[in-house]
Amino acid sequence: MRRLTATSICLFITVMSYGQHRAPLGRMLNQAYDRISVEEQFPVWVYFKDKGASAEQRLSLAPQTFLSERAIARRERAQQTDAASIITMDDVPLAHAYVAGVASIATRVRHEVKWLNAMSATVTKPEIERLRALPYVYEIELVVRFKPQRLFRQETVLDGPPPPAAPRVTPLLSYGSSLNQNEQINTVALHNQGITGAGVLVAVFDAGFSNLSHPALATRPIVARYDFQTNSTTLGSHSHGQNTFSVVGGFSDGNLIGPAYGASFALARTEVDPTETPVEEDNWTRAVIWADSLGVDVISSSLGYGAPSGAYDLPWPSYTWQDMNGRNTIVTRAANRATELGIVVVNSAGNDGDAAAGQNTLGGPADGFDVIAAGAVGSTGTRVSFSSVGPTADGRNKPDVMAKGSGTWAATGTSSYGGVSGTSFSCPLTAGVAALILQANPGLTPKQVAEAMRQTASRANA
Repeated sequence: MRRLTATSICLFITVMSYGQHRAPLGRMLNQAYDRISVEEQFPVWVYFKDKGASAEQRLSLAPQTFLSERAIARRERAQQTDAASIITMDDVPLAHAYVAGVASIATRVRHEVKWLNAMSATVTKPEIERLRALPYVYEIELVVRFKPQRLFRQETVLDGPPPPAAPRVTPLLSYGSSLNQNEQINTVALHNQGITGAGVLVAVFDAGFSNLSHPALATRPIVARYDFQTNSTTLGSHSHGQNTFSVVGGFSDGNLIGPAYGASFALARTEVDPTETPVEEDNWTRAVIWADSLGVDVISSSLGYGAPSGAYDLPWPSYTWQDMNGRNTIVTRAANRATELGIVVVNSAGNDGDAAAGQNTLGGPADGFDVIAAGAVGSTGTRVSFSSVGPTADGRNKPDVMAKGSGTWAATGTSSYGGVSGTSFSCPLTAGVAALILQANPGLTPKQVAEAMRQTASRANA
């Protein structure tokens, strides 16, 4: 006869005391549930059945209740509709009573994510059983956790003929050592025409932004900043965000010029410093909603979730290459929503190189349907070995385009410059091009921007 442990009895009594309703566990949580100790605290998504009794009334509020004027205008352009039609139930905040109910049980509340009609919270197994009994809870799933990818890799430039070179244009600016990375993507010609990203708002998502007083960054217009790890405006102390920010929009005459140096910027810390500390997907998802509300036009995200190097230790499951199908990961679903609302999302393809035949090494949200996944090439335009590969699990070509990700020139330290490597840096170069396209053609949708970049690439016919 099987004996019940004290823990099992406790959970059983807890469930019975909360009535008959018992919300199901999601696929990932169900996979790990039996291996999680009763004392362990871990993050989950709590999905709700609806947005409460007053949802329709709140939906009728003016768009300005939910979005900035800039965001409203961007959505109107992208969806070709008027302001009265651009707000949907996704924009309505979570029901206050539901949030309060979860908060009264969970160890800690993390984020409210209205696009998913869910909130993330840190819980224990007994708390999950109490949450499952709440009548408005639809499902409980893991907030998937990852080890951050190694951001800098020792690269090998793969053999192969270089692509056709873009026509040389005499620069009117002094690019210093950043000239090659700009010439590769033909932004010098646009800068000569006065196309610099002016009027475009670019959000940079990263692991921290140190040294924003660096000479290449001190004059950059930062209109908003938020740290989704600490729920503050601290932005962390890691240099990776400093590097990527400088690559997309830095400006120091004779030293470094980013392709979108004329743009404005919003900075979001969505990841802890790259250690063995687990990274959770809810930070990135909430940051996308924040960016949408600001009216951001382009997101440059040098992060990836679910690639082979990012898998976390058991009992915690991770996404696999089969999940990179444009619809499975939470961050990819959020990125898809952002592109539908008119935001061009550019994401690093990843730094996991080649895979077994038929597999990919992508990390979400690079697999998104209209997300521009940026791979890495060297100075001659041939792929470097660490650059992740597609296709997606559903057969779409990824990455979409390539830019320099080996020895990319960036702002480093308090006032210095140097070469950095990884698709983390081909991503902001690509995002800078997207900003230039939008300045010149402000009515384009994210799908049209992505197609324009693919069709004008040096190997568009290959």
